[in-house]
Amino acid sequence: MRFFYVIMGVTIIIQAGMIHQWPGIILGGYFLVMGVLGLGCASGNCAYVPPAKTENNGEINFEEVKHEHRNNK
Repeated sequence: MRFFYVIMGVTIIIQAGMIHQWPGIILGGYFLVMGVLGLGCASGNCAYVPPAKTENNGEINFEEVKHEHRNNK
């Protein structure tokens, strides 16, 4: 995935430089840095879900929630 970010960043930088779109170079640089340094989603941290903590030997305890209805008279 990081290789894809590097290729995409280099491509965007080259294309933006050819047509003199300087903000595009910044965008391409962002993707290039993500791929080379492994920052952001390129490191695989965007989809990280921490494992759920289990207590009571894996049993799930439910708690009843009651709703009180009040009449405003």
